[in-house]
Amino acid sequence: MLTGGKSKPPGETFPIPYFKTHLPRFEAELKYCELTYYALKFSPTEPLHERQDFLLRELGRRNRTIADSPDLYYYILSGRTDLDQSLFASDPDLAASYATIIATFLALERYHAYLQEQFSELIRS
Repeated sequence: MLTGGKSKPPGETFPIPYFKTHLPRFEAELKYCELTYYALKFSPTEPLHERQDFLLRELGRRNRTIADSPDLYYYILSGRTDLDQSLFASDPDLAASYATIIATFLALERYHAYLQEQFSELIRS
């Protein structure tokens, strides 16, 4: 538990920027490294069509993940803040789970760009 097992006094809130931006960015870096490692380790080198199939399958990860939490994805993408208090300041465990989902979105956005670059290189060769 992020609060050391202690609950906050009534009326005191948890830091929204921590759960909405700082923690997700940190976790996203780790997730991105895991994803690129996975792609490097498990992507077939030959034949060409198998590598293309792998890259196309991996490119679909982002959309499949967005489909699991589309409201949160578009809330974060839009830059809205009207739900921040209820999402990130009421319950630290819930806020941490939202932070993890946001981190996954951020990592998958970078991973998607990485895969597109890999796919472009494959087509050029």
